[in-house]
Amino acid sequence: MSEFHDAVSSLLEALEKGLSTIKAQKKRRAKIQASSKKTPEAHLSRSLKKSHTEVKKTYSRDLARFGAGFAAGDGRSCEQTLHWAITDIPTAEAHSSLSRILTRLSTGFLSFIEIFTKAGSTSSDYQALLNLSNTTRNETIQTFDQFSKRLSSSSLALTSKKQPSDTRHSRNSHRYKTKKSTIYHTRAKSSPDISLTRNGWVRPKPGKRRSSDPKPPSTVDTKRIAAPPKATLPAPPPPLISIPEPSHLSRRGTRKSIMSFASDSTKLGEIPEHKWTRPPVVFETGDAVTFPVTTYYPLQPYQEPAKPRSRFMRLFRK
Repeated sequence: MSEFHDAVSSLLEALEKGLSTIKAQKKRRAKIQASSKKTPEAHLSRSLKKSHTEVKKTYSRDLARFGAGFAAGDGRSCEQTLHWAITDIPTAEAHSSLSRILTRLSTGFLSFIEIFTKAGSTSSDYQALLNLSNTTRNETIQTFDQFSKRLSSSSLALTSKKQPSDTRHSRNSHRYKTKKSTIYHTRAKSSPDISLTRNGWVRPKPGKRRSSDPKPPSTVDTKRIAAPPKATLPAPPPPLISIPEPSHLSRRGTRKSIMSFASDSTKLGEIPEHKWTRPPVVFETGDAVTFPVTTYYPLQPYQEPAKPRSRFMRLFRK
């Protein structure tokens, strides 16, 4: 991995070592006196644990956001980093800032361990280490934020450089489209004017000329809007309801005589079939087809009168 990633790993290891040292000191003091949550070791251990958790969380978040570019750092060499750390020049580079923080933290913990091994620690020593832990956490997170801002600004600068080339490409494509549209327009003008009718395509007569420039759509729309609405036809009146007449009246009015059926004006053969109210009943008798005819009988028996015989015909009788 890169130097920046190694510096972050070293910082996390230093925090873990400090936390383990505080825990060991807390165990030693617990044997002598009862342990309490308000002891300076408890405050310092909570601060170191919080610093370790927040630094690791912030670094993992920015690493997932920017990828390998964030782990690479600013790409400074170790000689430049040591020079900036010794002279304490205020810079914005993440690698040099982390190197200064790591150096300060390591020095503080080394001095703290020497004090614990040689002589007893005081409350002022715990307070100094507590301030050192809080300052380390705040400065490390601030360094990560500054570095992420620089990476985002550099990515924006790269996109702004690519933008002019994209605009040139879009302009060239726009010119090509306009050129293609003008060619199509000239071809459409040169082609003869043909109109579509019901019988097919018809060419206009040479005497008549049509205006090549179409009317603007605004005039057509105004004409359509200004045209009065078409008069709507009134609804047809409802059909008259025929009231049925009584049966005895209708029979009297439409009564016909028996002999009118056989009159000369109403012969069956003179009425066309499509005017019949009902189809005729046909009877088949042998080879011939006959219609049913009602036979009528006289009220009195008919007697044929006797023909008078002539006297001349008597001579020829035997």
